[in-house]
This record gives sequence, C-alpha cells and structure tokens, in this order.
Amino acid sequence: MFYTTNNSPNRALQILLSILWIVLGIWILSEPSRAMVSIIRFVGVAMIVSAVMVFIFSRQNSNIMLQRLQTGGALVNLALGLVFLISPQVIVSFFLIIVGLLLLLIGIMGASQSYRLQGTFLSFAFLRNVLLVLIGLLMLLDPFDSASAITWMIGLAAIVFGVFNLTSRLSK
Repeated sequence: MFYTTNNSPNRALQILLSILWIVLGIWILSEPSRAMVSIIRFVGVAMIVSAVMVFIFSRQNSNIMLQRLQTGGALVNLALGLVFLISPQVIVSFFLIIVGLLLLLIGIMGASQSYRLQGTFLSFAFLRNVLLVLIGLLMLLDPFDSASAITWMIGLAAIVFGVFNLTSRLSK
C-alpha cells in the first residue's frame, strides 16, 4: 500500500482503506451473487475507460500502423467492456469455463513434468498439479457453484488483507 512513517498524514487514509477492504469483504460474503455481478461490471467499466484512453492516446502516435493496431485493440476492449457491463452472467460462466480449462491443462502438464523430473507421485509439485486438475474439473462441471466459491475466496481475501493491513497500521 503506502510506505510511510507512523506520523504521516497518510496513516489515517491507510486505516480507512483497511476498514473499507474489510467492509467490502463482508459485503461480498453476504451477497456473493450480487458481488460477482458488480465486480464484473466494474471490470467492464474499467475496460471501457481503458479503451477510450488508448483510443485518445493512439491519435497522438505518428506511426500509422501502430495507431491502427492500438485503435483496433481499443475497439476490441470497448466491445468486451460493453459485454461485461451488459451481460455479466454470461461472462461469469464463460470466464469460469476458460479458467477451468486452463487449470486442467496446466495441472496435467505440470503433473506430467513433475513426475518426469522427480520420478514419484508423492512430491509436492505433483500433488499441487493434481489439485489444479481437480479444481479445473470442478469448475468445468459446475461453473455456477464455482463462481460462488471464487466470490467467497475474494471476500475472505479482502477481509484478511484489511485485517492484516489494519493491525499493521495500528501497531505502528
């Protein structure tokens, strides 16, 4: 976050931000489906703002080929941002299927590689990759429950981050 001394004017801001992380985490845990939709919509808005900024700054580029490439990327980002904003439920399902496939592939390749390198099924790397395969399969088989689980993990992470940050700020 901020790297300042104890008597810095930013200390109050740091404490406030820590409390906001905790409140955000509690809200996410109390309303996971609404929180996931809100998070996706927020990402959509960020993508749209990013697209507009890239489009504006690409006009200042003198290289026409690079300008066209940046404009094309901005248009793709704008279109995806609008989809995120308009239909977040579709994005949740699609996103979790992609993540599930990636975890499955990474787990299979990693398990194969760790077995070849270490020659045993009991290594930490092999077991970690088996866990990735299982999580990937779960996400592919039931993406909607996976969305809820991911939302819960985000909420818990926000609370833990807020609590640890708050205690470190208050103990200084």
